[in-house]
Amino acid sequence: MEQISAQAASGVLASMRKRIQDDGDVRYWNVDASSSPFLTEFVSLAKGETRQYMRAVEPQILLMVNHISYDKTAGGSGGGWHVDSVRSQYKAFCYLTDCQRIEQGPLCLLVHRFRVIEKLIVYMNRLFGGGSRFSERSIAFLERFGFSKLPVLAKKGVPFVVETSRIHRGLPITEGSRCMLTAYIYKGSIPESITSRMAA
Repeated sequence: MEQISAQAASGVLASMRKRIQDDGDVRYWNVDASSSPFLTEFVSLAKGETRQYMRAVEPQILLMVNHISYDKTAGGSGGGWHVDSVRSQYKAFCYLTDCQRIEQGPLCLLVHRFRVIEKLIVYMNRLFGGGSRFSERSIAFLERFGFSKLPVLAKKGVPFVVETSRIHRGLPITEGSRCMLTAYIYKGSIPESITSRMAA
């Protein structure tokens, strides 16, 4: 695990495609799970944890590792508040560096005690032209009506699964760096919107 994060930080992690986004987020797409026992175990866990949502379909997994730092990616990862899909969708995550404080840019969910309210807001946002993105102004508005921010804080090496059809983002990072492993999980073939990110 430490070797993976060190390679990501130094820019030499082996993958199908390395992309440096406009916001400074460095992403390594289609990392080979067989290159590390830790990655192999993570993929097995991701499949096991999400198979119940796949309705007996074998999940397809694509691994991505991203690295952000306070001096290059102050805004955090993910490009702000968003949902990955209006349909139910899950990803498995694992911090490769400790992320136990807000200042370290953790993944954060915007949640409501009634899940149906969350779904309604996501559909309404798309219906009225917001697409999959939410402005800071709209987030502040939702917080006044019962929504709250739930950061996912954890030590490195502790996997967790998140329903990414819920509103979420990587919070701004104000100290150090953060490296995270993500398993993109699909029922069938990996969509073109993802495979295009691996194109040369």
